[in-house]
Amino acid sequence: TSTVTGCLLAVMMIATSRQHVHSDGLPACRNDACDNFGLSVHTHKHLYHAFGYSGDRQRYRCKACQSTFVDKWSGANKKLQFQENLMGLLFTGYSVREICRKLSINPKTFYDHVDHIASRCRRKLATIDARWVNHASHYELASSYIALQPHSNNGVYWIVSGEAHSGYILCQHVNYSSDEEPIATLDHNPYDEVSRFVSQEYTAEASEPPAEPSNHLR
Repeated sequence: TSTVTGCLLAVMMIATSRQHVHSDGLPACRNDACDNFGLSVHTHKHLYHAFGYSGDRQRYRCKACQSTFVDKWSGANKKLQFQENLMGLLFTGYSVREICRKLSINPKTFYDHVDHIASRCRRKLATIDARWVNHASHYELASSYIALQPHSNNGVYWIVSGEAHSGYILCQHVNYSSDEEPIATLDHNPYDEVSRFVSQEYTAEASEPPAEPSNHLR
């Protein structure tokens, strides 16, 4: 029983961390003591009330805790042309250094724009996902993963979940975080808050090829 409970806790921790990642940048309640924390307006409209505008950006109020927030990407994108040029260069194979030289920007500005573009794309996808999820009463989902950087054996995987028949991708992420430290111990403890991390001292997987996904359910 204790083992099952520990596994459930570990799964819940992963689910919570993934929810925060996927809702990052989306308009949602930011009160971490509220039940609506991190739940996007685009997929949980019934939890919020549209509350006027702040400039050209839509403002919302959480029905549970009454806190207010704005959808920072709801206004016009005044940097659209510049960002289209940046993405055009990126997709045609130019390096970050070459793009910075061509657009007369520094690397920090480049990555700031990439984050900006990613947030706007995430917002658009959230609205599409909301319509897709409400389209039918049930779906058959399937998941798969591949190494993010093939042949590197660095343990970072690209994990994708989609609808098995249409191929629509509902969720994707990597098992890597750039803003968290792997402070876990070598002895795994599912009750520990950092149990989802692999210890920095654990190196066996880094030198082994990833396992082949099985085609058979057991």
